[in-house]
Amino acid sequence: MEDFNKSEHQTLKNSLYKIRMKCGDIPRGKNKSFRLIVFLVEIETQNYIIPITIYYKSDKANISLKEINKHLEIILFEARFLQKD
Repeated sequence: MEDFNKSEHQTLKNSLYKIRMKCGDIPRGKNKSFRLIVFLVEIETQNYIIPITIYYKSDKANISLKEINKHLEIILFEARFLQKD
């Protein structure tokens, strides 16, 4: 994730990206990997990648934008809560 390049990943909308993550313990194939949905925050020269959710492609073909938005809402709520401390 240190070398995250947004042009190499599928854009879902705005600053949301889907990243394919391979697992060495699982034989290769598109359905034998994980998907990580991240929210990219770009502030001046810094980029912050916030993980939203992860799922196993073999268990779930796709994730809906409604579900992604729900996860994002939870993450943003928690981030606001942590800022108050």
